[in-house]
Amino acid sequence: MLKASYAGSLTGIVRRHGAMKVLLTVLILAEIFLVVLVLTPVFVDRRDLARAVAAHFQNPSQDNLRELEHQQSITRQIAFCDKSTVAVLLVANSCGLVFVSRRLRHVQVAA
Repeated sequence: MLKASYAGSLTGIVRRHGAMKVLLTVLILAEIFLVVLVLTPVFVDRRDLARAVAAHFQNPSQDNLRELEHQQSITRQIAFCDKSTVAVLLVANSCGLVFVSRRLRHVQVAA
């Protein structure tokens, strides 16, 4: 009776070990994807910015310059929010990666 329960728990450990390996692989791929997102420059195509650039190019006045600077600051804020979101996701994914790798080591030691 003791051997049967031991064999059952060993089978459960092996199943969890396989699932943990798959989860670890998925988290590593997600980490690579997020790093690529962090490293790529942000391009925000906005019509308001395009209008401000065209207006300033056609008539370089102080009002048009102010509007252009305002639209550029909005574009910078959007880019900052995008990069911040990706950075938070990268940190969360890294924490999950550390947790799963520690858990996988614990399962390997137990087996």
